[in-house]
Amino acid sequence: MSIGFLIGQLAEGGAERQVFLIARELNQLGERVLVITNQPGGYFQKKLQASGIQVAMLTPHGGTRIQRLSRLLQICRLHNLDTLFCFGTAEAYYGRLALMRHKTLAIPCLRNQVWSGQTGLWVDRMLKIITPCYVTNSYAGSLYLENAVGVPRTKIHEIRNALPSKEIIAIGKDMQDPRPPGDGDEIWCGWVGSLSWRKDPELLIQVADRACSLEKRLRVIVIGDGPLRQEFKRQIVANGLEQRVYSVGKIERAPGVWRYLDFGLSTSRIEGTPNVLMEAMVWGKPYVAPPVGDYPVLIKHQENGLLSQDRSVEALADLTLQLARDEKLRARLSRGALETARDFETPAQIAQQYLELCQRIRSQ
Repeated sequence: MSIGFLIGQLAEGGAERQVFLIARELNQLGERVLVITNQPGGYFQKKLQASGIQVAMLTPHGGTRIQRLSRLLQICRLHNLDTLFCFGTAEAYYGRLALMRHKTLAIPCLRNQVWSGQTGLWVDRMLKIITPCYVTNSYAGSLYLENAVGVPRTKIHEIRNALPSKEIIAIGKDMQDPRPPGDGDEIWCGWVGSLSWRKDPELLIQVADRACSLEKRLRVIVIGDGPLRQEFKRQIVANGLEQRVYSVGKIERAPGVWRYLDFGLSTSRIEGTPNVLMEAMVWGKPYVAPPVGDYPVLIKHQENGLLSQDRSVEALADLTLQLARDEKLRARLSRGALETARDFETPAQIAQQYLELCQRIRSQ
């Protein structure tokens, strides 16, 4: 069977990591695998090619929509693809449009419920007519497809993110400590993600300001880059948080950073299945998170993490303070996080689910 994966770019990121892990495992099972992207280069393109997986480019410099559609159809014909999994909102749209009259089945892999807004919802409703089935990595994504788009439950396949636990631990063992020097008495909270509207770094500043003013040992390390990074750094200074909140930018192999941290914090507006939470749990690090996406699915309040009732500054700051001040609570939730992580599925298990889905839909 010939299986393709369409994704916008292959720099280091959650969806990009999933494509790499699944493609690598399918390749090891002897399946013919092709990854198609619109931006050459990137951390995971090198890893894919080192694993013997071919990467094809849609257009060398972006191109027009028509050029992308034409090139994608050409690539699928050339490689005789049976199935194309489309990761990303735009990719899910033009992947289905390009292949609507071709034998290659284009399957959108949707991450959560509101990536694309009202325009995207309208397009999703139109394209469901030509969509054989859907893959989503989250319960939130399943709800969006079923309740908002109107997709029958029988056409929705919920396949969770793969987690290479042993690789994550190995990465951390070789990673240098990203924290600035201190006196050793600090409690370190990690915030990892894109500095973008969806992750709401402005809310992080407000939560950190409140929590750090009440707990002098608390420090927050922010790992990630994005369009709001300069504004975020300006707000750190404006709020006098330079000695409490440290924005260190993007770190290669970021999943290993949890080795050095005490717990994590999310301020996200939107989530699917949060990879960063799963990675923290592998290290036994609990999380404070709002009730968005699949945080309520993965976090059992007071068992393996702390789940706030809403996204308010007060709610998130109060839970952050609880973890920062209570060593016994951190230890108990750490044990719960480790227990939860034992049930995460491996890349081999997730790849097998993708393969079985391909076989099932091709036989229909």
